[in-house]
Amino acid sequence: MGSAIVLRDVGFAYDGQMVLQHCHLDIEEGAFVLVTGPNGSGKSTLLKLIAGVLCPDCGEILILGQPPPHPGMGYVPQYASLRANHPVSVLGVVLMGLTTPSLGCHYSARERERAHRALMAVGLAEMAQRRPDALSGGQRQRLLLARALVSEPRLLVLDEPSASLDHEGRQALTTILGRQHGITVVLATHDTTTFAALATQVLAMGHPGEQAMALHQAS
Repeated sequence: MGSAIVLRDVGFAYDGQMVLQHCHLDIEEGAFVLVTGPNGSGKSTLLKLIAGVLCPDCGEILILGQPPPHPGMGYVPQYASLRANHPVSVLGVVLMGLTTPSLGCHYSARERERAHRALMAVGLAEMAQRRPDALSGGQRQRLLLARALVSEPRLLVLDEPSASLDHEGRQALTTILGRQHGITVVLATHDTTTFAALATQVLAMGHPGEQAMALHQAS
């Protein structure tokens, strides 16, 4: 297999405050990587750089051989919001995960079928026509995951996906992720116990000025 993610001497700062510096990384396709580290170590920043939400101040990032953002990536940010007053159905939210409708302003039957499959994968198929504000917190998190999965990504990037979930919600999320065979997963979390059985590698991050990051095999 080739490399899913490559970082070469990457650095990034917010308003002159260095967050990541001299970062080198090579994650192979098909890996399930847990990104761990204390608050302020740059976990969310790293994922935003991988997703193409942020651009590095220096160095190079390659996602499946090309600079981010990559169309073969699904991204679930830490603080994604679903506006309660937005007149869209659960199915409509998932369809937003497709870059552009194939039929101008309308989604094709095939695209809608893909969205239904994504909802089935996360256990929300029966709620396709409901509004997102009718969902529980755990269901909303699964909806955001469905939106990331609808594009049938080769790489899935998730930032603290279990932070607002109860035990049942965390177990459901683990089951869903365990079914994503062949997809490279990079997941930032403080909750390493929940995802330990899925992880093939752990990327440990330190504070700026310490060792930037260290990738090792999961135990």
